[in-house]
Amino acid sequence: MRQKSEKYFFIIYILGFLVMALSVALFQPLADVPPFFPNPPDEHARYLVPKYICEHGVIPTGFEEEIRIPSYGFSYALYNAFPYIIQGYVMRFVSLFTDSEVALLYAARGVNVFFGMLMAAVVYLIGRRLFRDRRFRWVFCFAVTYLPENIFVHTYVNTDSCCMLSTAMIFYALVCSYQDGFTRANRLWLSGGIILCALSYYNAYGYILSSILLFLAYFLNKKDGYWTYDWKKMLKQGCFISAVVLLGIGWWFIRSYIVLDGDLLGLKTRRLMAEQYAIELVNPLTMNTFRDMGYSVWEMMSEKNTLKEALYSFIAVFGSMSIYGSQWTYRFYKLFFTLGALCLLSG
Repeated sequence: MRQKSEKYFFIIYILGFLVMALSVALFQPLADVPPFFPNPPDEHARYLVPKYICEHGVIPTGFEEEIRIPSYGFSYALYNAFPYIIQGYVMRFVSLFTDSEVALLYAARGVNVFFGMLMAAVVYLIGRRLFRDRRFRWVFCFAVTYLPENIFVHTYVNTDSCCMLSTAMIFYALVCSYQDGFTRANRLWLSGGIILCALSYYNAYGYILSSILLFLAYFLNKKDGYWTYDWKKMLKQGCFISAVVLLGIGWWFIRSYIVLDGDLLGLKTRRLMAEQYAIELVNPLTMNTFRDMGYSVWEMMSEKNTLKEALYSFIAVFGSMSIYGSQWTYRFYKLFFTLGALCLLSG
């Protein structure tokens, strides 16, 4: 009976996410509409990459003029493009049945909704590992998956959605490994998470570094008052994970090295393109950064309301950082996070 109710809860949990995510994906606009800007952040620029793949059937190099962001002068194709590749080929499949631009856009967004559904399933697996009491497990699952900003991230064309899935996989793999050891299954979970993270978003590489440090720390043991390190086991299991990861990501970085003349991450190429094609306001040669204007990190955080905006955008800010939720939404989550932190400290 208990297993049956757990199954029903899981179905409701997944279907609820799909209904919300699909609703947002279908009804939010694509184009910039000043001065309100209700479109998802940068989607009009990101969408150029899967659209190119759909039309031409090949991965762009990043130099193509048709995918270059007009004002900034570079293309998102210079970055990790794995999610765009999936979106592009799904769009290409859909284009066999219709040439509707709206249908193709929905196909691209649908890929990220699917990534979000997979993330929801992984979050549930994490909850099963962390909480014996299923009431706390479901509070955890709904709190993570149904966070308004999390749902929003999975509803438009970006690489963040795949990245969120990858970080959940990494976290799940580490939880399982610290409980059961680095079994083959756990190593594959960790490898898969690292591969998706490496191919989706540079800003999330801190998760990869953290997973490496936690992996290395696992083999440090204290026995009879002395610290020992199991180098043999670490090297054996570490080489397995490294080999799988290199097989999974090698193709992209080898391609980048060839196409971008040795620029593995595309960052140097991005700057050169921006210097050549970007408008004056955002051109690296002429624009002023906070550092150029003499701001310290603290001044930037306080005077520009960066901390407040970061907190709000973590909870619920939609459109191009232009649509805010009710003040009660932010108050609820502030209270929820504070109570959670207090419970953690008291435990």
